[in-house]
Amino acid sequence: MNKSIVDLIIEIQSIRNYFLRNSKDNVKFEPEYQTANRILEIINNQAELKEEDCCLIIETYNQCLVTNHYNGSGWSNFEFDLFLLLRKYGFNVKLETSGELRLE
Repeated sequence: MNKSIVDLIIEIQSIRNYFLRNSKDNVKFEPEYQTANRILEIINNQAELKEEDCCLIIETYNQCLVTNHYNGSGWSNFEFDLFLLLRKYGFNVKLETSGELRLE
């Protein structure tokens, strides 16, 4: 299925809510919730994403990777949807084997 920008944002919002629900019982979900929430704030506060917004999103995402976060299937879904979303916005991003996102 070819998801639209709106579809991907809705999916990321759903994953963020999943992180929030789970953070009440497991603190390792808290960094994932904070990361997803901050990224959604950046996206929702812009009429269109500029390269500097993309760089801030990538930096926010990559910072979570060095924290003690849950890193389960929800994170994998978030990572993939974020990658697709940035591509939909026209940014040439790469998902490294380390899990980091990089703007090319």
